[in-house]
Amino acid sequence: MSRKTSGAPAAPVSSMSAIADTLTASAPADSAEVKLPAFPAAAIVEIDKAAKKGIADLVNEWIKAFRETPGVDPKDTKLCRRVERHIKFALEETEYFSDDTPRHYARGAMRAFFHGVPWTASLGKDSAMKVIGVEKDSKKGAKPAKADKATREELDTAIVQAIQLARKLGLKDVAVTLVTVATERLTGFKVPADK
Repeated sequence: MSRKTSGAPAAPVSSMSAIADTLTASAPADSAEVKLPAFPAAAIVEIDKAAKKGIADLVNEWIKAFRETPGVDPKDTKLCRRVERHIKFALEETEYFSDDTPRHYARGAMRAFFHGVPWTASLGKDSAMKVIGVEKDSKKGAKPAKADKATREELDTAIVQAIQLARKLGLKDVAVTLVTVATERLTGFKVPADK
């Protein structure tokens, strides 16, 4: 299967199917050299920007319409939680997103709805915009990190373990650097024997 092209300049890539068409190239199975077309990375970046803007516009329009619905109180925390669930479910159903993106976008939508601000992709990660009464405060009742209680002995043990691991992996230069830094900066550091 071969692709025939006219002498006319290529049209700008404006959709995912056009990208797929551009990338679809095959050569005869016995060909020693396969020439691939240039990968349109710039077009993918533009499509990604357009998609993100489209998502933002769509979410903001939906939030605006919902806020303007008679009887809707954006400060109602139960309603805020419903907004979050509704958006999360809708975004997950598209199967366009992966991992935690729908959760973060939905949380941002809830925050935009509650505070009356425009939705952005990063709003779900902005802790200053939390909805009090809906979102739990992660610092409340949190135990101090173990690093707060670290001792010099634990530090020495960790460095010795790192030195031994570097030696096991054959990274002698890393092990030497660790030994040098530890002996120069930590008074009384005992260098482990090379096993």
